[in-house]
Amino acid sequence: MRHALAPHLLVALLGLGVAGLPPPAAAQGEAERSVDLMVQDLVLDLKRGSKVVVRPFAFAHTGLPDSAADRIEPLILGALRVRIQRDMEVTLVTGKDVEEVFGSLEESAFGGDPKRLLRSVLRSIRADSVVACEPFDVGAGRSHFDIRCRVSYARLVCPGGGEVDSCPEVAVEDIVNQGEGTARIPYRSGHEYLDHVFSDLALRLARDAELGGREPLEVVRKSDDSNRNAHFETFVSSFLHEKVTRAGRERLGLRAIGDDGGRRLSLVWSAFPFDDSYWLAVTLREEGAGAPIVLNARVAVAAIPESMRLSDTGIADVGRPETETDTGDRERPSTSPVGGRAILVVETEPPGASVIVGGERLGETPLDRSDLRSGSWSVVLDHPWHETVRLDGQVLEDSRVLRIERRLVRASGAATVLLEERVPGAWAEHGAKRRVIPDTLDGLPVGPVVLTLGAPGHHEMRVEVEVPKEGVAMVRRRLEPIRHGTLTVTTVPADALVMVEGAGPYRPGMSLPHGSYRLRVSREGYRAAELEVEVSGESSLRVELEPERYPFTVVATPSEAEVRFVDAAERYRPGMELPPARYRVRVSAEGWRTREETVVHGRAPTRRAVRLERLPPPAEEGEAALGLTTAQRKLVQHGLASLGIEVGLIDGLFGPGTREAIRSYQRMKGLPETGRLTAELRDALVALGEDRRSDDEAFAEARRLNTPASYRVYLDRGGRHEAEARALLAEVSRPRWEEGKKFRDCEDCPELVVVPSGSYEMGSPSWEEGRYDTEGPVHRVVISEPFAVGVYEVTFREWDACRGAGGCSHSPDDPGWGRGDHPVIDVSWEDAKAYVRWLSVETGAEYRLLSESEWEYAARGGMDTSRYWGRSESGQCKHANGADRSAKAVYDDWLVAACDDGHVHTSPAGSFRANRYGLYDVLGNVWEWVEDCWHDSYRGA
Repeated sequence: MRHALAPHLLVALLGLGVAGLPPPAAAQGEAERSVDLMVQDLVLDLKRGSKVVVRPFAFAHTGLPDSAADRIEPLILGALRVRIQRDMEVTLVTGKDVEEVFGSLEESAFGGDPKRLLRSVLRSIRADSVVACEPFDVGAGRSHFDIRCRVSYARLVCPGGGEVDSCPEVAVEDIVNQGEGTARIPYRSGHEYLDHVFSDLALRLARDAELGGREPLEVVRKSDDSNRNAHFETFVSSFLHEKVTRAGRERLGLRAIGDDGGRRLSLVWSAFPFDDSYWLAVTLREEGAGAPIVLNARVAVAAIPESMRLSDTGIADVGRPETETDTGDRERPSTSPVGGRAILVVETEPPGASVIVGGERLGETPLDRSDLRSGSWSVVLDHPWHETVRLDGQVLEDSRVLRIERRLVRASGAATVLLEERVPGAWAEHGAKRRVIPDTLDGLPVGPVVLTLGAPGHHEMRVEVEVPKEGVAMVRRRLEPIRHGTLTVTTVPADALVMVEGAGPYRPGMSLPHGSYRLRVSREGYRAAELEVEVSGESSLRVELEPERYPFTVVATPSEAEVRFVDAAERYRPGMELPPARYRVRVSAEGWRTREETVVHGRAPTRRAVRLERLPPPAEEGEAALGLTTAQRKLVQHGLASLGIEVGLIDGLFGPGTREAIRSYQRMKGLPETGRLTAELRDALVALGEDRRSDDEAFAEARRLNTPASYRVYLDRGGRHEAEARALLAEVSRPRWEEGKKFRDCEDCPELVVVPSGSYEMGSPSWEEGRYDTEGPVHRVVISEPFAVGVYEVTFREWDACRGAGGCSHSPDDPGWGRGDHPVIDVSWEDAKAYVRWLSVETGAEYRLLSESEWEYAARGGMDTSRYWGRSESGQCKHANGADRSAKAVYDDWLVAACDDGHVHTSPAGSFRANRYGLYDVLGNVWEWVEDCWHDSYRGA
């Protein structure tokens, strides 16, 4: 005892700049192996038995030259032939057939709807599915192209079921990305490398200038002030002019930009040497337009025919970058990306990805670094929950910004779900994907994921699991069976209709699964009621319906007359809604004869007219002859109020409210109810008013000071505010408790300690070892105020003090375990209640047993573990007198700790360590009584 993202089939691409001198052409076999490995990664999960149409690369938007496209396409087709399953009927469509079979979305009659276009194509070639191999990233190193490709897969289905060939209307479904891969294609010649550099540069210029294919387009070459030889100028200008014009007319598709008069653009460029390369600065300007478009490209000197290269005299120090030392020696290349003047800005969605450049981690996105070395670097974006992105050949240049923006793709992982007890039909669900337990759920997003577990006859459970990027998460839970209880509903009136949401009409004693239910109770002539009821065990509910209400209005003459109910406490308001009944009303006004009438109010709006008779004028020697001042009138009103008569505003004006109050006073005295004062009435009421005003002023002064002394002074004089003054005195006299402070209220009283306020999760989770079914569900409890708790369990010595004073009648039996400072045993809950009542009488303070939630809060001592010493099993030996080796002979079934503290039975109070709140033996030694009654769980308790 103790007290107190949706994927698209067609992907638009951005070409990337390239740098370096291509080495001699690589062997064709190496390229084939590279492409074959890419296709092996792409073709992962195509359906068997389908007729498949494979769309190879489409290079209209990649910036690759046609020579590269002609080389890559046969390699892709050949690898697909090998990798696609043998039992599929496969149709391979060449690059020239792509436009004929698939058309152009912008030119089609389908309004740019890819699903309608796909449906038409698939039906026309009698195919069940299509694989579109679309490049989404292209880069170049010193010796090769890097082509990254994604497979998009779609198939036809019949919405009503059945075969597609016999279905009148089919639909396209499963447009998904099946995989990604990278192929490395060696350059065949320096010219091919150069072709790619200028194609990519031209594509970016055309895109930034929004050049369209339909409009008339003229690109004019203009020279600048740079000192170049004629051969080099002709060579570069021809490349640029051809590529920009072609990109504007063919590469960017159909756009309606500009007018029919055409667009005239000037193309200006300059060049200067940079290590073993030429650095090109190209400007594209439109006549009459605003700011020009400026782009840079880097071209290896070796890629330019020797007869076309710049001469030494033509390039002397023209815009030469500062990459040499004062002595002319070249700086040695560094393996670290840090230590230069290049700028790198990286942004990802979502943020938080690690940015690794050249193998060195520079930070997390969003990243902005301006201290990096120039050169070509590999950039890796690594996010803990998303797929890793590797970008090779990223070129950094001094005093220029390289911006990388990527939307990351969520990585996929898996989780295995097991149940502690086998339940037939159990399942686990994430999104729309449901699996039978036990099983492994794959395709889950990496990171925190919420799974729903359930089974017939059991409660559904939401479980949060951290899905790893590598490996499989393990989830082990226990499903709670759905328990049933009975529901009894009593209604007034008794013939009301009761509907239980989800279960239909109510039947007396109906059985329902435990949980919350919404009820609707209705009957004609009454207002329907909707309420929630918690069913647990035998549940009962009484519902009393309110009768329907209808507007009720009394139209009085004169208009200023006051209307009151005689037999009802409710205040009258015009148009107020009342249930059908007979109502007695009183209509009164100053100078008019009061009238009472009974009004029958039915199931329709009531409007009753009442006309009063005017009273004869008062005699001259009446109230007017008293010569009342405003102060006297206010005292009269105070006097009426002191008798408990409603008088309204104390304003010195005798309006209808004051007149009615005078009539009430006259009725009390047995006098004629005139509503007017006589000299005798005036004197009596003025005297009462003076007493009331004096008492109100004294109480107001006590409240202004708000001290114990001020309230005691008021109570000594006596007054009508005595009860309120005593309550305020108790409030200001209450001691302010200090958290952790120990005290006693009397010599024989237990020592108390102040426990702070706070909150905690009460109960034991279903998976915790040694848990009872009565210890759930876990729920949050808030302790809003500090409270004082006994430092020790109540001892025999303290109990004997209560018996000696006559407060406790029970004499506990002692089997020889120890008395004195040992905790008292053999006491019932009623005995414990008697002890705390004695403490309350003895001290004048309020003592009681702790509630169960208060007890658990105090016992935990601010810890979130089930034991206040933590999770260590050996911690019991220092903190609690539990069953151990010393007690094995007596309590063999309770052996839980391998220690020997010498206490076979109880130990003296405080023999072990206290918890953080300074409380001893909250676990171990003896069981303790709490205030609450028993309940088999915390649900509905």
